[in-house]
Amino acid sequence: MAAPLLQINDPQGPRLVTIDKPVYTIGRRSTADLQVTGTDVSRDHAEILQSGESYRVHDKGSRYGTFVNGEEIIERELNHGDRIRLGKSDAVELVFLTGGKETSGLRESTSGAADLRQMAGLLDGLRALGSGRVLDEVLTLVMDSALDVTPADRGFLMLANREGELEFKTARAKGRITLPGTTFATSSKIPREVFRTGQSCIVGDLMDGDLPDLHGRTLQLGIRHVL
Repeated sequence: MAAPLLQINDPQGPRLVTIDKPVYTIGRRSTADLQVTGTDVSRDHAEILQSGESYRVHDKGSRYGTFVNGEEIIERELNHGDRIRLGKSDAVELVFLTGGKETSGLRESTSGAADLRQMAGLLDGLRALGSGRVLDEVLTLVMDSALDVTPADRGFLMLANREGELEFKTARAKGRITLPGTTFATSSKIPREVFRTGQSCIVGDLMDGDLPDLHGRTLQLGIRHVL
């Protein structure tokens, strides 16, 4: 029997993953088998359990609940086509598909499609560096390329000045929209730390643990997930 699939519908777009473990964990935590972000999604939100040839979804005490076909559950056996919603909103929905069923041409998350798209976006940015354009145009193109290959809603670029201090340069939103610099005037704590250490940083949710105390101003801007 082929392993079942989950069709994921969230802000990143529809995609497929294979349930390839007897205990398949779902949540915001980076160690989850399926990591999803959303205001209603808990760090350890739910898990799918295999028993023989059957599968069950189990809520792990999530804050906003797990729903199957619109009904809130603690545990429920899954059948082909069942729709699993994480939380009360419809921002994150999973569709359980038994192996061998029609998947409507959706890409597997392990396919190279995403990598090729990322490569194309990055190449656009690199081409700009050698095109003789002025710096502002290059930075705008690089920022737009980054937004094209990620699920981010917005992003901004800072460059170091001669004194080694980061200065805001440009901010863009999806759809090639320019955002005013004041929007990001108080959201530079994480970029400055990344610049200081040279280490990338992924924050699943700034509301976790003691992070709200450390990043209160960033949260006030409506930013909760940071790369």
